Amino acid sequence: MSPKNRRHANAATVVLVREARIAYQATGAPIPDARASNGDESAAYMRAALPTDDPREHFAVLALDAKHRVIGHYLLSVGTLDATLVHPREVFRFAMLAGAAKIVIGHTHPSGNPTPSTEDLALTRRIVTGGTLLGIACVDHVIVGCNYGGPMPAPALSLRRTNPAIFAE
Repeated sequence: MSPKNRRHANAATVVLVREARIAYQATGAPIPDARASNGDESAAYMRAALPTDDPREHFAVLALDAKHRVIGHYLLSVGTLDATLVHPREVFRFAMLAGAAKIVIGHTHPSGNPTPSTEDLALTRRIVTGGTLLGIACVDHVIVGCNYGGPMPAPALSLRRTNPAIFAE
């Protein structure tokens, strides 16, 4: 464009458009009754949605409507033997795009022991606090122990049952 024509150039508007579609992760596992209104239902869903035969931690989020019906789930992170990288902003990005009123978070422990670590409790507190600010309640955190195809169901622990004070904050 010549210097003479620059004065008459039309202004352009740049708009950033984000894709508002969430690609839900297919697990291939049969999903039980799609509700998560208590620790047992949340644990059953997470047991079916998370792999219990992989020696890496997996972290998932369930999006719930106001009546605790599951409207989507998302495998947020796959980590290493004893850790996975999770940030509350990624948890709530999925929750907001899914239109969730509430969420349940969950992850696996490749050791098979679903006892929460100090880091698990700290992350749960951060997500509960963030959910309070955003108006999207985190109603449970389920830890599923890996059983590597054993005959018994994978052990699962609901932090809402064992540490209810975290969710009352």
